Amino acid sequence: MQIVASLTDPAQAAAAQAQGAQIIELRFDLMDGDPVEMVRQCKKRCPLPVIATLRSAQEGGRYFGSPEEWAEKIAPVIPLVDYVDVEQPFAREAGPVIAAGRAIIASHHEAQMMPLHVLFVLEQELRAYGDIPKIIVTPNNEDDLIDLIAFTRAAKKPGSTRSKSLWHWQNCWPDCRGSGPSGLRCKKRFTGISPAPAPRRQARAQASLLPPGGSGARCRGRAGRRP
Repeated sequence: MQIVASLTDPAQAAAAQAQGAQIIELRFDLMDGDPVEMVRQCKKRCPLPVIATLRSAQEGGRYFGSPEEWAEKIAPVIPLVDYVDVEQPFAREAGPVIAAGRAIIASHHEAQMMPLHVLFVLEQELRAYGDIPKIIVTPNNEDDLIDLIAFTRAAKKPGSTRSKSLWHWQNCWPDCRGSGPSGLRCKKRFTGISPAPAPRRQARAQASLLPPGGSGARCRGRAGRRP
């Protein structure tokens, strides 16, 4: 399991590493300025692998452009990063990422819980174009949470599941409970991400998914409520 620090300011990369982060995610949809310069600033401050993310408004981010515009914006940073987060609507634009030998985090974000059979279908759809499927859902009760854990245990590796629900607050990294440095948006756990996964190839054998009981939690420094 790897701890990922999602940053809106690359100047906080060293602080994130000092607090235990093992991978840095740069949220370009929440940053102003040149993405290439942002990556360079990040790499000057720490040697950790970098995920490039341009999250769409439809999936909770602030990018409002088309898939073609997404590809144009993400293209300059592909040679500089280790992973690129690619949402399903942008999958057709993933060719340059694969050609550059970078790993694809194939992501899907849902504001509600999905039935188990739908989760398994979605997992296969994400694996069709990505190296690491990342599925974020919002359980509403204990039954939903049990379904999410069951899916996480049964799905193939590598991969990541996370819950937006406070039912998973006990899994949040402790420092999330206090106010963090400016720009340190959240810390989250991604299960099954290795430091240097092999890029996807057409006939590549699929490796198996998460360690038993592995599921992550996302938080934003709010006071926690436990169920």
